[in-house]
Amino acid sequence: MATPKAGFGSFETRIGKETTYGVAPATIPNRLSDLSIIPSPDIEVDFFTPTGSTAPTVGSVTRDRAMGEVSGRQSFSGLGFVLAGMLGTPVTTSPDSVAAPTVRQHVWTMTGLKTATFESYAMDFGSTDWAVRVLGGLFNGLTLGINRGSLDFSSALWGKEFITGITGTSTPPFSAAPVDIVNAVVNALHYEVWNDSTWAALGTTKLLELYGAEISLGDRTAPAEPVNRTRSSDGFVEVSEQEHTFNATIGCDTTANTLIARLKSGARSFFRAKATGDIIATTFPLSLTVDACVQHSAASAPQSSDNVATIPIDGRMVRDTVSGNVCKFTLVNTITAY
Repeated sequence: MATPKAGFGSFETRIGKETTYGVAPATIPNRLSDLSIIPSPDIEVDFFTPTGSTAPTVGSVTRDRAMGEVSGRQSFSGLGFVLAGMLGTPVTTSPDSVAAPTVRQHVWTMTGLKTATFESYAMDFGSTDWAVRVLGGLFNGLTLGINRGSLDFSSALWGKEFITGITGTSTPPFSAAPVDIVNAVVNALHYEVWNDSTWAALGTTKLLELYGAEISLGDRTAPAEPVNRTRSSDGFVEVSEQEHTFNATIGCDTTANTLIARLKSGARSFFRAKATGDIIATTFPLSLTVDACVQHSAASAPQSSDNVATIPIDGRMVRDTVSGNVCKFTLVNTITAY
């Protein structure tokens, strides 16, 4: 009998929410089918070459963290883990606990003020043959691209530690059966977008000549690394000045004229992008809604989008002083909690 070497095709990623930042939970069970997270060590070495030598004689380790590449598909389910790691713990409710007891609504609201809590994750990557663990994982950066041809998704993750040789620990990776997160992928035909003049009016005026949009959240957190040999006080800090954008490609029509007029005057636009999927119980469908207060920042030259005359108009998310909101993400699905 011959035993094959560990194949990359057998590697998987599981994540589990940490109760205490940087401390592994009792189990790391969740296996995502719509996201791929591949961690890597983020280690920097400062080399020194003394006079009289053409090669370094010493090297000092100056950074020891973990990074992770996050790829996949826009999703009504897995996206919630990214949002919880970037925007904090959502407000989760049951819209109809009697007729539709499995349905949950999760709402993340960014106000531009200090975020109370972020969800950090422990992650195992590999197989029963070889595995690594990342602790203190926080998602950072998110891009959702919307057009009829394709839906883009990208994010990143950074972690406090990248740990090898964990197979023999008290909680070995992949020793328990996984908890598969239901696969609920967003399709390009699920989306519709509105543009209104106030937050309260969101969802009133549908854009019928939108040919593309990109919603992007910039970095939300950064490492905080005090001088401490044991690293017990390592943590993270919320980035002081953040940049989040909502860019739209509009048909050259009266709507484009309105947005360009707002660009000139400094007036704000309020966008709603909503993807609606299949019914999951009674009258409740899967859904993803993004609301944003936007001040337009630039307009490019008119162009051809599959032969249609369009104009790209960029914007930066800003705080609406009336509602107090910058943006809001809402997911409706059957995930109990994030």
